[in-house]
Amino acid sequence: MRAGMQVAGQEPADLWPSAAQAAWGHRDTMPVAPRHDALLTSLDALSPREREIAEMVARGLSNKAVAIHLGISHWTVSTHLRRVFAKLDINGRIELCRLVLTCGQQAHG
Repeated sequence: MRAGMQVAGQEPADLWPSAAQAAWGHRDTMPVAPRHDALLTSLDALSPREREIAEMVARGLSNKAVAIHLGISHWTVSTHLRRVFAKLDINGRIELCRLVLTCGQQAHG
């Protein structure tokens, strides 16, 4: 017997679409990943300072390290990052790293 939840007549993998529909409503309203050209446009919406900070964060620098490098307060770096997250409709540093790296590869490749 397999571990985990199982509904009579359904494999566990068959339950995922139902779970997604329950979480997001109808399947047509489920979120879709944005296209890469839209991502480039999004990065273009950043100010030069926001883009500079985003690229430094994508390279792995902490807010404090970015602040020291730029000669600004780490609170100012945090403010810029919050604005970047809002403009790009993302929630954190990992998503920012992925976005910057993806756009960088597309621009150079």
